[in-house]
Amino acid sequence: MCYTLSTGALLFNDKIRRQYAIRNPSAPTPTVRPNDFAFALHGLVLCIITYSQFWSRLWGFQALPGKRANRVTQTIFCGSIAWIVLVAVVVTALNQDRKDPESWSEIDIIYTASYVKLVLTCFKYIPQVMANYRAKSTKGWSIAQILLDLMGGILSISQLLIDSALQRDWSGVTGNFAKFGLGNISMTFDIVFVLQHFVLYRGAEPYAKVDDEEEEEGEADGERQQLLR
Repeated sequence: MCYTLSTGALLFNDKIRRQYAIRNPSAPTPTVRPNDFAFALHGLVLCIITYSQFWSRLWGFQALPGKRANRVTQTIFCGSIAWIVLVAVVVTALNQDRKDPESWSEIDIIYTASYVKLVLTCFKYIPQVMANYRAKSTKGWSIAQILLDLMGGILSISQLLIDSALQRDWSGVTGNFAKFGLGNISMTFDIVFVLQHFVLYRGAEPYAKVDDEEEEEGEADGERQQLLR
């Protein structure tokens, strides 16, 4: 939702685009493209579908009891909302006449939403990295989506750099820091996943599965010894 808001505002909202132009006079046109908004909207729709699965009756399956977001997730979620609300209050209080885009203005709310997106993106990758690390394996986990994500990050950053080069000003990168940061964060974690899958834990069985198999073998050996007696 945050990325959809920021890309949509920079792409379609005239007031936000004017404020952007004032803050970036050497490259007054935002480097946000329709494909950026389409990507954000696509992600928003998928998030809504995924979140709707918490209401199992909508999908006709049985939910496991006691499953809910942990405290860290709840804290980050509530903190993100509070951050955006706080900036909105500051903008309302300090720039009531709306005549000075150089000071606090609506575009700062948009930028804050994009920064929240970056924080949440970092947070969403960490659990899978830790799960792979603890299991010392990536077996049963698809690497295909990671390779596609890595390619998407490379193409996204490439597009941003090309757009800024065509404007002959690199403020297009800093003015669209959400896209720049999102691409780099995604590529960084994707590289970690690739290393885990193809180098560190290549072909390794998960620890839990190995322990279960060893336990089963131990029980079988015990039964055989009892039979021999």
